[in-house]
Amino acid sequence: MSQEQVGLRAQLHRTEIGLLERGARVPRIDTLVKIAAALNVNPAELLEGIDWEPGEITVGQFIETDVPGLGIVHRRFEVGRGGDS
Repeated sequence: MSQEQVGLRAQLHRTEIGLLERGARVPRIDTLVKIAAALNVNPAELLEGIDWEPGEITVGQFIETDVPGLGIVHRRFEVGRGGDS
């Protein structure tokens, strides 16, 4: 099935499908469900084989997490804001 066909069935633009396919974008849960429905599979099947463990959180810093199938993902975490620390 082409990216365009999946996009039409999932009501997503084909460029979004391409970005997700290449790992350039991480899907929201509703996007994952739409793609699963377009492919006529259970959403859990799209997550098979993906394990995730939280990375180390550093206050106000970017951290790296190696996500299988996606590579290194950078996130900024704000922890202990407003005197909570």
